[in-house]
Amino acid sequence: NLVDEIERITNQVVYLGKCPVKHHWWHEVKKVRTYDPKTKKEVYKVRVTKDQPTLTPILLENWLEPWGLEDSVSKPWNSHRITLRVGDLIEREKMGLIKNSQKMIDSYMTFLPENLREAQELHKLMWCETQVATLYETCVAFDVDGDGLREECTVLWHYESGTPLSIKYNFFWHGHRPLEMLYYMRHGDNNSSADGIAQMLYPL
Repeated sequence: NLVDEIERITNQVVYLGKCPVKHHWWHEVKKVRTYDPKTKKEVYKVRVTKDQPTLTPILLENWLEPWGLEDSVSKPWNSHRITLRVGDLIEREKMGLIKNSQKMIDSYMTFLPENLREAQELHKLMWCETQVATLYETCVAFDVDGDGLREECTVLWHYESGTPLSIKYNFFWHGHRPLEMLYYMRHGDNNSSADGIAQMLYPL
């Protein structure tokens, strides 16, 4: 819904001064319950529920970048903090989108509560799948093939264990990152931040 996304972007730009926006392709697969007219029974089918381009505004509290005068998308790296359940990561690996979900399970098993240490493995796994993992999607230029020229990559990795879950090349033909930065009023000494109405009215 483009109208809702633009409203979210505009609110953050006006009030907080800046809004990073990620533009990407959203491919979503879900298992849905439906009705089979032949057998007259409820059945489950795996369907593609979304397959479309989309804009995703990023909250400033989940946005990280180095301090400096360069434009945000030209800095050595920038990173978007996201949270997903471990169960979501397992599903994404089944769809071929990430790897190393088993390492995530092993990592969270070390934090198993005392009352579950003697439980069956299935109960332990169910507890683990509900845990919320802090991940970072980092855009960075790195010489992957060793030819002396850096390629733009996007890396999804787990913060606590340092486990990479996916590494993919930048998909745009022009080579730039799939990010845009929108500002209300930029600072003169630093392009990493800007002022919005909330900041400007705060002293009053």
